[in-house]
Amino acid sequence: MADVPFKPQSLSRRRFLVVVGGSGALLLSGRLGVGRSLAAESTSNEQLTDKAPADGPARSRVQVVNVESGFVDATSWQGELLTLRPGPSSGMIVRAELTEVDYKVDVPDGFAGRCLGAHGKLLIIGGHRVVHTNTTTFEAGTSYESLLAQAGPEAALLTMQLERPVVRAYQHEFVERFPALLVTQDLREWKHFDVPIQEGTGGSFGAVLERGGVLAADHYAFAEVPDSVVEASLISFADAVGGRVTTVRDAIPLDHGALWGASDTGTNDLVVVVDRVGIRGYDNTKQVLLSLDGDHKLLGVNPEDGHLKAAVKTRDGAHEIKKFRSGLEKETTTLADTVLIKHRISPDVTIAAPDGKHALIPHTNIAQLTTVSPQT
Repeated sequence: MADVPFKPQSLSRRRFLVVVGGSGALLLSGRLGVGRSLAAESTSNEQLTDKAPADGPARSRVQVVNVESGFVDATSWQGELLTLRPGPSSGMIVRAELTEVDYKVDVPDGFAGRCLGAHGKLLIIGGHRVVHTNTTTFEAGTSYESLLAQAGPEAALLTMQLERPVVRAYQHEFVERFPALLVTQDLREWKHFDVPIQEGTGGSFGAVLERGGVLAADHYAFAEVPDSVVEASLISFADAVGGRVTTVRDAIPLDHGALWGASDTGTNDLVVVVDRVGIRGYDNTKQVLLSLDGDHKLLGVNPEDGHLKAAVKTRDGAHEIKKFRSGLEKETTTLADTVLIKHRISPDVTIAAPDGKHALIPHTNIAQLTTVSPQT
């Protein structure tokens, strides 16, 4: 689609799941051209959804927007619904879902995008930048045969090998990953910010928590080793673009894993992490509101009917909804493959897509990136 100047406008009702008639049926319409009826409780033009999923009947009006598959994150900004999606090659685009316009993102060399969010007039893409920082050459040393001759009786079996390793020099490239942001005010010009969480370490931004202007980042003990993540750090967005790193909440522990992303419970932010322990969702007091084992792939999180609902894909490929209340799993329901997966992105907007939210832009995973920028 053409890249045209961005013009903010009101959200279009024709893109929403609209409650129609006194029967309380939801009619799904929009870009997918699909009609579907779902149970509902209201006769207004907005879906009525639980505001406090775990604690009571308080409610707020939530707009549910149907989008195409493949989005990595989404936000509502200046009257538009925007999704972060893969672009040509390893690039990215921001799609205005209501006007159906794609905006190319000016991506610095080595940048990998993981999350999208808004803070005031600013639109933010968070991720990391892969940087070639140094090269070390390991010279060839003593030959293998000489080493065997000096090794004594214990090396007798090794001397019978038909093939011997060849000792040669080795050049090691130091490729490190540092948290980085792209920020825009108009969807045309993007400013790049490197945001070192701590000197001598690395990381990658994986979520924007819009309620408090907070950035969540995977924090690596060693910038060269993505698997050295020690925690999810939570820092101030406003300070980050000002060149300062200010911790605004206690870090979330991680054990050989990474941030999956963020959601909204209807009352506060939810930070979701995935590691070898499993999948966990933390609110802003570090209370665990959902917990799943590692056999599941998370597709979306949505507060509804007094529960926090996690849409997952099981090991055998089935889609399920797991309902949580006060952090405890209460019920599991199997979904048909054709049911759209919901993911709440803000207090009043939920995204519905065939395969839910993705965790990363394809071809720009944390461990590898084909384009590496030189040291700056």
